[in-house]
Parts: sequence; C-alpha cells; structure tokens
Amino acid sequence: MPSSLLTSNKNKVFDALLKQKGINVRQTETIPRCEKADAYPVSFAQQRLWFLDQLEPGKALYNLPAAVRLSGQLDTSALSRSFDEMVRRHDSLRTTFTSVDGQPRRQRRR
Repeated sequence: MPSSLLTSNKNKVFDALLKQKGINVRQTETIPRCEKADAYPVSFAQQRLWFLDQLEPGKALYNLPAAVRLSGQLDTSALSRSFDEMVRRHDSLRTTFTSVDGQPRRQRRR
C-alpha cells in the first residue's frame, strides 16, 4: 500500500518497518510513463497473438473463458463506474491493434 494513503502516524510506522527491511521508499525509482503517440510497436507476445488472429480471423483461440456466479442485489451503477475506472487507469484495456504495411501496431484510445 503506498504510504501516501496512510495517516501521518501510520506513515511513519510504515516507513520505519520498511527501513528495518532495508527499503528506502524515498529512493525507490518509478517507471516513467511512455510518451503519447498514435501507434506503438508491439511486443513479441502481442506479435504472436496478432499472427494467430491472422491465421484464424475472428476466433479468439487464446481467450480463457470463465464464469462466476454472484448472488444478491447488483448495483449496476457501481459496477459501471468500476469498469470505467479500470479502463481509465489501464492502457492495455484501451488498446486496439491494426495492421500498418502488413505489420501489427498497437493504438491506444484516449
């Protein structure tokens, strides 16, 4: 849990515990955000999935279906907000793939 979400007192305790383990949070590097662009190269794993889709168009052979049974009252508004927030926070959920000169390229929707 990021220490910024804790109260001041809990933050000090959290930092002290991390320091005991040899972790200095203030010196931890963060992963920089990538620059915004219209299209990005794809990874080797993404190339493999794109290639499979070219062999069998429209068949999601690499999907793993699963089902979950929920009971009780469904708050559709909260569910919708949850999905919207996940999509907002994760670029991979806003990514589509196109072919440019016969090569796959990923595009991020904003």
